[in-house]
Amino acid sequence: MFPPVIPLSGFLLGVLVDLLWPSRRWLTGPFRTALQVFGGGMFSVGMAGFAWMVVTMKTARTPIHNARTPTTLVESGPFRLTRNPMYLFGSIAYAGLALLLLKLWSLAFLPLVVVATHYGVIRREEEFLESHFGDVYTQYRARVRRWW
Repeated sequence: MFPPVIPLSGFLLGVLVDLLWPSRRWLTGPFRTALQVFGGGMFSVGMAGFAWMVVTMKTARTPIHNARTPTTLVESGPFRLTRNPMYLFGSIAYAGLALLLLKLWSLAFLPLVVVATHYGVIRREEEFLESHFGDVYTQYRARVRRWW
């Protein structure tokens, strides 16, 4: 499965549920504004982290898309902090956008999105990276956490 389909599906499912049972009608006043401001900040952090990951991979001259074989194991930039900056920062941006737009049902689906991404994408990517890079990846995996 193409990885962006998972969070997009979760977010859109939340939007559809929100059409049936609107969650924002009870969000008013300063609390509503605070959620949106916080969400905007989270979205910005997520997008900045995602951009950092893209620049790091382009600098390393390795493909970003998981359907292409990586040319090198990237261990710099955000990859020093997490083995999955694409999914970590994507999840932060997802949560931020849900709060910014007051789509609380979409936010409620985020744990399912993370679980689906973990089992449907990350585990398979890790198996591939271990078979492709061998001990180099095993050592990297021992040093750097999966999420954070």
